[in-house]
Amino acid sequence: MRSLFSVHCMAHRLHLAVRSTIHQFREFEHLEELVNSLYQFYNKHGHKQKSHLRELADALDSRLYELRYIFEIRWIASEERALLAIHKNWLLLMDDLEAISVDNDFTAEVKAKAKGIMGELKGKNTLVLFHF
Repeated sequence: MRSLFSVHCMAHRLHLAVRSTIHQFREFEHLEELVNSLYQFYNKHGHKQKSHLRELADALDSRLYELRYIFEIRWIASEERALLAIHKNWLLLMDDLEAISVDNDFTAEVKAKAKGIMGELKGKNTLVLFHF
């Protein structure tokens, strides 16, 4: 009888090792949740919030980089793209979240969510993790 061998490519093994290590630190999991909640805020609840962001980018003559979601599969690559988009959009996102949090065209729930995300993104721990 022949033996059956399981072979993973080195990139996949590296991905699994990094992912396993990251899950041991709550701060990194929280950062991933924050990035994904920002993505969902602008992309999963209709077009109003994303349209608001696009209009602000146009008004400020600023380039809008597409916000990304962090997927568990291909996590390293998706996290890099997601964090880079937030980094490039940082000032635009802060201005837009602030504007949404006081705009009476949005519901109290959306305004509170915008204010909460903005506060977390501006938090010292989050900023340190972004640059880490």
